[in-house]
This record gives sequence, structure tokens and C-alpha cells, in this order.
Amino acid sequence: MAPVELHRSSALKPHMGLGSSVSRLRARWVSFAALGAAFILCGTIAFGSLVSATVASVWMNGIMMMVAGIAETAMGLHMKDWGRLVLLCAAGVLIG
Repeated sequence: MAPVELHRSSALKPHMGLGSSVSRLRARWVSFAALGAAFILCGTIAFGSLVSATVASVWMNGIMMMVAGIAETAMGLHMKDWGRLVLLCAAGVLIG
């Protein structure tokens, strides 16, 4: 059997060192500063309206738990043996 030759994709870049990564981040410091300012602004708005922020975060957590429960149940339905199927479906129902 002939050895298989693997070709490297042109999209893959060679391993970059820490120094080049830091210099790439330094070049984008304005973006990081703007993102930080946006986070501070959103936090200030949320602090000013604690009830609305609490309701929004509870809704978001509930939606994410429902999505996780549906995904867990779907994974359980794809299991081959009954033990895992019942366990994952029960976990999905309890989560969602």
C-alpha cells in the first residue's frame, strides 16, 4: 500500500509566536477600547434599570436552558442503547 500524502491547505498559516500575536493585538487597541466603552455604557444602563435587566437576564437564561434541553433530548434520541437514551432524554426534559 502506497503512503498517503497529505497536502497542507493554503488557508492554514504557520505557527505564529507570542510576539507577533501581541503586535497584532496592539494594532487593534482602538477596537478593544471601543468595546470596553460599549460594555461600560451597557452596564451603566443596566444598573439604572435593575428590574428590566433582571427580567431580561432571566428570560435569556430560560431560553438558553430550553435550547439545551431540546439539544439534550435530540442527542438522547440518537443513542443506540436504552440506558443512554433514557438518561439523556430524562436530562433533556428536566433541563428544558
